[in-house]
Formats: sequence, C-alpha cells, structure tokens
Amino acid sequence: MDTPEAPTLSAAVRGELSAVRTASLQAAVLGTPAMALRLACFALLAPGAGPCGLFGAAHRFPAGTREQYASQAWRRVEEVQAAWAGRLGLEAGGYAADPPALWVALGDPAVDLSRLFAVLVAVRCHLGHGEAGIGLEVARALGASVAADWRPGPAVLERLPKALIEEAARAIAPGFAQAVARLRKAEMAERVGRCLEHRGDPAAWPDLTGGAVSVSRGTLAAAQAAAASWLPPGTALPADAAGDAPGAAPLAIAAE
Repeated sequence: MDTPEAPTLSAAVRGELSAVRTASLQAAVLGTPAMALRLACFALLAPGAGPCGLFGAAHRFPAGTREQYASQAWRRVEEVQAAWAGRLGLEAGGYAADPPALWVALGDPAVDLSRLFAVLVAVRCHLGHGEAGIGLEVARALGASVAADWRPGPAVLERLPKALIEEAARAIAPGFAQAVARLRKAEMAERVGRCLEHRGDPAAWPDLTGGAVSVSRGTLAAAQAAAASWLPPGTALPADAAGDAPGAAPLAIAAE
C-alpha cells in the first residue's frame, strides 16, 4: 500500500512560520547575555555555520505578514528594540543617527552593555522553517517554545492544507474530527482554530467542539493539552516536542 504524501506548505506560509520560530528563538537569546556571547564567538570563528550573522541586518517580521503570525515573542523583541533605540537615539533601521553621541552614550555606566549586546545578537538570529542545527540546539538550551508564544488561529489554519486542519482536530478529539470533517475548509479552519486559541473557561469546550469535549466525557484534559501544543509541521522547537510549552513561564526580558 502506498504511503500518503505529507501535506505541503506554500513558500509564503513556510516563510511566515519561520518568522514565528525565529521570534521565539530571539526572545530567548535577548534575555540571556551568556548565550548571546557564545553565539557571537561562534559566529566570528565559524562564519555562516550558526543561526546568527553578526554583521547583517536584524531579522524583522516580514513586511506585509499577516497580524495572526505576530507572536508574543515577536512583540517582546520589538518592544525591547524600541526601548533601546529610544535610549540610544537610533534610527528606524537600528543604526546610529549620530555616531559620536552614541559613543558617549555607550560610556554611560548606567547602560548595561551586556544586555544591549544580547539584544544586538538576538535580533540577528534566524531559525528557518524545519531547520535544525545550532539554532535548534540554542533553542533547546534556553527552553524556547513556539507554542507558549503563539497559537495558530482560524486565519492561519485556512492557509494550511485541509489534511493538517483535520490532524489538529483529531489531536483535540476524534469525535470532534468526525464532526468537522464534513465542513468546508473555511468553516473547518474557523472551528478548529477557535479551539487552538482557546485558553479560557473550560465550560466553553462543549460548545467549541459540538459536545465532543467535556468533563463528563472525560475528554477535557487531553483536548486542552492538545489544543495548547499543536503546531503546523516544521514550527515546533524542542521544548514544544517535549510537551513543556503550555506551562512555560514568560521569558524575562530586560530593556535597561
């Protein structure tokens, strides 16, 4: 019997999922100066072999990318960047508008250069869709988690192959998957995406799943865990695969 081919993602979707993955890695690195220093040394000694290019431009959220891909991690990274830009008088691209003034500012004892260095390294890190290697090892060491930062909602699911939406529904509950299997793709994405995003009242689950998930049926705990952890293929980090993401604490990120 032939094995069914795995669903494929468009280049645009892969790029957007890569941005989500990159954001979680960056948020973890910018809160960890020791890892940033290790990455910088590696980049200098093995150019092009790791996730960080020290002398390239910062990896920003792709222009025109839909808001539903903007994870909590990416927002945290941008907030920290904005705080440092304001403090140091940097231009929109992140570079000095007045180099002599910047040099003086960097000599201020109140400026935590190790924290600034971590931010500068972090925003130059990148982790592609499905990419492994050093970047994935950094994510593992820091406990970075995409699932803790971002949940794929209806608008994201609608751009995925229908087979992946069905996979997410089955992970929540087989009965739920059967109930949505007859729906059009847009309707299925709406129903399943609402479940993946839901982190509120447990009593809402019967309505969300047409009764397939409830305390009385004994399906609530498994459905909540699945909804909190399911990600499109090529997006998860080691902490996600280990099941550590749902209870992960937000990363501490200092801007000063």
